[in-house]
Amino acid sequence: WSSNARKNNGSIGPRLRHYALPYGDMRRAANFISTANLLGGNAPVATVVCVGNQFRTLGAKRKLKELMIVSTGRSEQAAVNQIAAEREHVDGRIAELRRKYARHTKIFTGPTQVASFAKRLSAQTLTNINYPGLLGKRRQHKVCYYTPAKHYGTFYLWDMGMTGIGMSSVAPDQASDLFRQYFPADDCVPFLAWGTMLPCHVFMYWNYYQVTRDRAFLSDNFHLAMRMYNFFAGHDKRSRIRDAATGLLSNYGYFCNAGGWDDYPAQQRYHQIGSNRIFPVVCTAQTVIAAKMLRLAALALDKKAEYKSLCADIEQLENLLYKHHWNEKAGLFSYYDDRDPHNRFMTIDGEEANKGLDGLFGLASGSLKPEHVELFVKTITDPARFLSPFGLTTVDMTAGYYKPGGYWNGHVWAPPSWFFFRGLLNYGRVSQAKTLASRVIRSFMKASATHGYIVECVDNRLGHPEHVPYFSGLTAPLLDLIGSLYGPRSTTTGPDVDAELSRTKLGWNLKVTSPTHRGWTGILLTLDANRRYAMKPSGGSVVQIKSDAYGKAWLRLDLHSDRTDVTITPAEASKP
Repeated sequence: WSSNARKNNGSIGPRLRHYALPYGDMRRAANFISTANLLGGNAPVATVVCVGNQFRTLGAKRKLKELMIVSTGRSEQAAVNQIAAEREHVDGRIAELRRKYARHTKIFTGPTQVASFAKRLSAQTLTNINYPGLLGKRRQHKVCYYTPAKHYGTFYLWDMGMTGIGMSSVAPDQASDLFRQYFPADDCVPFLAWGTMLPCHVFMYWNYYQVTRDRAFLSDNFHLAMRMYNFFAGHDKRSRIRDAATGLLSNYGYFCNAGGWDDYPAQQRYHQIGSNRIFPVVCTAQTVIAAKMLRLAALALDKKAEYKSLCADIEQLENLLYKHHWNEKAGLFSYYDDRDPHNRFMTIDGEEANKGLDGLFGLASGSLKPEHVELFVKTITDPARFLSPFGLTTVDMTAGYYKPGGYWNGHVWAPPSWFFFRGLLNYGRVSQAKTLASRVIRSFMKASATHGYIVECVDNRLGHPEHVPYFSGLTAPLLDLIGSLYGPRSTTTGPDVDAELSRTKLGWNLKVTSPTHRGWTGILLTLDANRRYAMKPSGGSVVQIKSDAYGKAWLRLDLHSDRTDVTITPAEASKP
């Protein structure tokens, strides 16, 4: 039923022509979806669909639409009996879902097509739920759990962190539940995890606060976010993340995938070599992002001890990035090979191996030296290298190992756009940030509209959808980008900065907090639509700004201290 059909022995045809649905009992029926949707509403050839143990044949260009309720009965008749017995309950649940959906759709603004896409992505994200997930020492607790797509059946860490980031903008109650579900109350393990090991729930935690400004959530869950961070920073004695000799961080000891990018060339080369003395960049860089977010949270909550320790961690980790990973010749951060002091950077057939987003993650984490900012901005916005017409590619298109038909290697995905959008804002590159975010939103929007389902990723040459349909796990961060560019999110900043907007009788007050970042930064605000404003930072001069049709104003501020207060008033009200 997915593009993985080419890997299945039971496939009944080539990809994009036939879809072989999984053969099995009724529990697998949760994966089955409309064939008409799978083929964009226009089946070019006869298609066979397996539902449970039955087969249905559709002729060319014929459509089939079904409403299916899934049961776990042992036989077909048991399933029918169970559905009949639970009809009233099922009808009630469907009505409740429709009421929730109606509430969620009210928050979407923006161009008609973008708003429509956001509604569809929101619905897909909120209904990608499976049951039962078994938790507890004896697996005694049965719980509902969010999943990247119905096809998947476990507690993914990376995917669900990204899902929570998007969910915060459309369903904060569900996002809060999703966050807490990954932290056992008895601390028997630091957090639930399967798959790529990255501190994504820390990103979700801080993003949730920036969206909702819910201080109770920030305070009540700070210890949980710190629990996850301490594991990734190597402070938890149960953690194997930090290398004792170098101080570098690597998650390869837990899973084969360092950054969520399955076929990333440097990662593949790492596994070919098979040495644990080689270190990726992304684990250290993302832990820095987590530390910076928690540092801002600690400052807001007046947690002085935690603030001090996080500042020390950030300084140490950023120094290690430059000490071990910085490759001056290549102009990026390399995979560090600790086995040979004379050949410290991993290569592929003699070429620098990390010509991809892993090598540029210092931009996303706000860890660059001032003299390197322009180099990284030019690299990541270069249309010949990374910024395709449909968004960021994962691998430099000029690299010898770039493959346009790959999975992550050659496709556009939502999570990198979320990280690098904020990285560009962090350094005040607002026009580049706007271009990046707008491009990825519209490419996924068009792919979804054309083919009738939420897509996992898009081809970076043609914009066609690729791989698993109805996949929201890693596409959900687009909801947060849409909220920033078109929706009600009041402020959006880089990882080093927080900005809180409050309305006054004459206009707005903006409180900007930045513990260490100095120089230009970008902030995206939501004001009244289509208005001109006078912006005056504390100790600065008045600057004229303008909001667009959705109330969005893109600011550039030159920060000189850890606290900057800005007054924003309508331009006509500021005249003498």
